[in-house]
Amino acid sequence: MIPPRLFLFGLGLLVLTTTMAHAAPEWIWLEKKASNDQKVTFRHRFDLPHNAHFAKLQITCDNGAKAFLNGQLVATNPDWQKPTEADATKFIKPSETNELRIEATNQGGTAGLIARLTVKLANMQEIVIETNGAWEATPTGSDSWKPATVIAKYGDGPWGLALDGKANAAKKGGSSTVIAAAEITVPEGFAVEQLYVVPKENQGSWVALTVDGKGRLIACDQYGSLYRMKVPAIGETTSLAPAKLDLDFGKAHGLLHAFGGLYVMVNEDGKNNGLYRLEDTNGDDQYDDIKKLVTMSGGGEHGLHSMTVSPDGHRIYFNGGNHTDLPNELSRSRPAELWA
Repeated sequence: MIPPRLFLFGLGLLVLTTTMAHAAPEWIWLEKKASNDQKVTFRHRFDLPHNAHFAKLQITCDNGAKAFLNGQLVATNPDWQKPTEADATKFIKPSETNELRIEATNQGGTAGLIARLTVKLANMQEIVIETNGAWEATPTGSDSWKPATVIAKYGDGPWGLALDGKANAAKKGGSSTVIAAAEITVPEGFAVEQLYVVPKENQGSWVALTVDGKGRLIACDQYGSLYRMKVPAIGETTSLAPAKLDLDFGKAHGLLHAFGGLYVMVNEDGKNNGLYRLEDTNGDDQYDDIKKLVTMSGGGEHGLHSMTVSPDGHRIYFNGGNHTDLPNELSRSRPAELWA
């Protein structure tokens, strides 16, 4: 292992350089508790020696970010589960002070930003600039800069080793790949078969399933699309063939087929949040009539979600999770209507 070496550059900045070891980046945000739709800007200034030749930026953010190096857009990261890597060579300034600025957005729930800028010198040594508590943060549009808050160490929290393509990986080298059917424990007399692996790049993130009146599965991508598919009989090896329904439905987070219709819970979509009923009125096997039944607000990623038919078979229960406000149409309530 090549031992770390400490260099002193023009403006008195101490930079640890090594080709083998460096401190891991940390997840940072403005404060520990993020708010929904919060926008935060981060910055970090650093000096580079005259022989800085190449630079690579790696970044991911829950839920998205744009990175600027010395005022120039270097990378855009739209999804924290897919880290963005960009060549930043043409944006670095050797022998000068550089600034890495990142504009980050949180849609809801926990938020975090992590980034790593690796600068290679002419002698093949590296300078690594990583997010940590030395960075500054401010609400976007404000100049109220303060030290960024460290949310988690790299590998911790819900993100896992996201920069290395191992989102949600465990600390000890866990993987984010699909769990094998044989590894799922079920009661005696049950069996597990893997029917489909959702291609995230094409079909997004599936968060709910329901069974329609013809025994087909309907799935919702939390970013907008609904998919319907026939389930093969037990023992058949036919692959699922999800077909995208011919409608654009915002951000569906919950599904229930009941009473002859498809009920859809929309979440994280502003004024469109709420419970909808979809019906096929002309018999063409497509949902052509859409009605909004209940308007909801608040929520976030862990907010409005699942629905189920009540035990008496006459009502629908639905779950309003974290930070969900009471519905405007609420006519009566057994518990006190005081919770936040």
